[in-house]
Amino acid sequence: APLASLLSPMQVFIVLGTIGLYALVVGWQAAFLLVALLFFHELGHVYAMVRLGMKVRGVYFVPLLGAVTIPETLWKDRDALAYTSLSGPLWGVLASVPILAAYYLTGRTHEGLLEVVVLNAVLNLVNLYPISPLDGARVLACVFASVSPRLGLAVGAGVFLLTLIGAVFFGGLLLWILALFGVLGLFETISQYSAAVTAEKVRRLCPGGRTWTDDVTRLGDMLSPQSVEEYASTRSGGAPRRVGKWMRWQQILGCEPMRAGRMVLYLSSYLSLAGALVAGLVAARDCALLQRFGLGF
Repeated sequence: APLASLLSPMQVFIVLGTIGLYALVVGWQAAFLLVALLFFHELGHVYAMVRLGMKVRGVYFVPLLGAVTIPETLWKDRDALAYTSLSGPLWGVLASVPILAAYYLTGRTHEGLLEVVVLNAVLNLVNLYPISPLDGARVLACVFASVSPRLGLAVGAGVFLLTLIGAVFFGGLLLWILALFGVLGLFETISQYSAAVTAEKVRRLCPGGRTWTDDVTRLGDMLSPQSVEEYASTRSGGAPRRVGKWMRWQQILGCEPMRAGRMVLYLSSYLSLAGALVAGLVAARDCALLQRFGLGF
């Protein structure tokens, strides 16, 4: 996708406003670099979507909260969603490498460069926090829901409740922001769980020698409001119930479970990336920016 097509004229103004807000914290030059790193993070998602054959609607910046990349279509399976979700933080972290190198090559005299790297690490680490709709939650949801939809829901709900309890009893702006993300992501969590449960019903109905994906695709090809129960009734004699739409079938189709090897790959990649960011922040614990906001380790 051409880079110019990813940002609308209105988004250009929002990007400029975002730079101005960050400039209040780290200065103009550092703010420009930081927004560039955020955009590079989103380009990671864009690259993954394009590589998967998906169309990208655009990249949308949300002042102080980061940015989001919206696709035109849903992901074909959990493997694709996990791959897309993890690509953003990975690209975001790798983009910090040349800035960190410049900091050391200049004799560590430009503190602003280090602050950009540190703030970018904090934002990417927060993005990996397992609460919907952040990238970390989507990766873990794909992994755990592949074992069982109930396990995926339990992990998501458990993290949200623990975050909310922590915000209430311990306070802290970051915990409240994460709890707010959790509230905003409740619809996505419930919707994904519902789709996963429906997908499990379809999988149990599959005849021998065919995959459950074939059955769901056949449902979607009908382009009608027929439900899984209605489709099942043609084989089991049950009473039909009309519930679905085309996008709903696409969401159900995207619930195809990962293979065990892919689950291990994404879980280990997630933990490694999060661990590397934590280790980096611990190493930079004396950074003035971390001390200023009480984030020293």
